[in-house]
Amino acid sequence: LGSAMAPASRRVENSAPVGGIEWRAVWTVAVLEASLSIFEYLCGLMWFGSAASDLIPAFPGSKVLSSIVGSTAIVAWVVWRLGGTIGISAQDVLERMRIYSVWKVSWFVWLVLSIHVVSFALTRGLHYMLGSDLVIFTLDNYYEPTTGAFDPKRAAEILILGPIREEIFFRGVMFSVVYRRMASVSNSQQARRQAIQISCGTFASLHALNAFSSGETEGQSRYSMLYISLQIITGVVIACFYTLRFLKTGCIWETIWLHATHNLFASVIPTDLRASIFDPSFLLPTLATMVIHSGLVYAAWGEIEKGVRFRVVEEHEKADRLSAFSKQSTVETQSGEQKTVSDGQSGNQSEARRRR
Repeated sequence: LGSAMAPASRRVENSAPVGGIEWRAVWTVAVLEASLSIFEYLCGLMWFGSAASDLIPAFPGSKVLSSIVGSTAIVAWVVWRLGGTIGISAQDVLERMRIYSVWKVSWFVWLVLSIHVVSFALTRGLHYMLGSDLVIFTLDNYYEPTTGAFDPKRAAEILILGPIREEIFFRGVMFSVVYRRMASVSNSQQARRQAIQISCGTFASLHALNAFSSGETEGQSRYSMLYISLQIITGVVIACFYTLRFLKTGCIWETIWLHATHNLFASVIPTDLRASIFDPSFLLPTLATMVIHSGLVYAAWGEIEKGVRFRVVEEHEKADRLSAFSKQSTVETQSGEQKTVSDGQSGNQSEARRRR
């Protein structure tokens, strides 16, 4: 999750924002750090989940308990890793996310819940009017595909554990990792925008891994390519909305409740969805979803312009400049002191000395 914070005496003085090769190098490092943090998150999730399943004896509800233990362990791990990266305790990381303010959510949550309810009703009405035979509402996501039995572990993952785990990691941890890196060469507004782009893009693209989920037939994915494509396309916009709301409120529970609400209504869409993209019963609800969430992003961005409450990293917690790409040089001031400046500043001072 990024390199350890260097001592202050070794840090290169920031002259943000900068551009050119250093900015591209820092952006590349930020993407690599985001990719490696995802890899660490996925590996940890599988390892902790497997370990919890092996250690907890079988009894009714043991699978749900193992998921809770595994999710708690990976959340604790990534939070601890972020704290070690920026030089604060895991407790401080959780307090910055306002993890203890469970019920302190804004009216945006109730607005989104109302939109989902109305959209659900309108979509049902549209299918009835068109006489469509497209199956777009089902509860199969809560049942085991092979046995057909209700799966409480999957229900807990969809509605509770998944939203908590993913929001803490993607909105709380990964965003901070990318922001910390980009803030070394950009001002806070630019770093925030770049961190949103990278973290939201990786969040959406991660849904492509659903193609490897096993279905009823051996060698066949449980998810259709159309369903996965919808997850990726809508995931970018929805993740952007979640991130903006987290930045505005500074409370991770704002996005956890938003995520859980979305999963509640999205879980009734069959994962093996197959339809023509020009079918009105499929196209119209999809376009409406994109338009509505784009409007929510626009409104949330307007709120961001008024100020943010989430304290990502302090000035001294930002990542080091990549000195190999910073094109800095040392010049001697009139008092004889050595000062590190950029090439442009050095050239201006040299020209001033020639004129004198």
